[in-house]
Amino acid sequence: MNTQPFCNYVLLDELGRGGVSTVYRARDTRSGKVVALKLLKRQFQKQRMATERFLREPQLQFLHPKIVPVLESGECEGQSFFTMELVEG
Repeated sequence: MNTQPFCNYVLLDELGRGGVSTVYRARDTRSGKVVALKLLKRQFQKQRMATERFLREPQLQFLHPKIVPVLESGECEGQSFFTMELVEG
């Protein structure tokens, strides 16, 4: 198991990756809660359009029982990220 630190989180393992981002299972060091943490890949950080689109994604989430809620979003250590409730399966 990986335990790489990232801001207020510890990355536990990779859950998946796409063209511009990677999703990790992570533990919030403040609350101890395990969440899904989505990171924009470093090669896209300097591309304004990619960063804006990535950071707009959490704003498009709606409160609905079938949509995973976003918990936090922002930038840390030069990387854009957001966290969501972790849904297994």
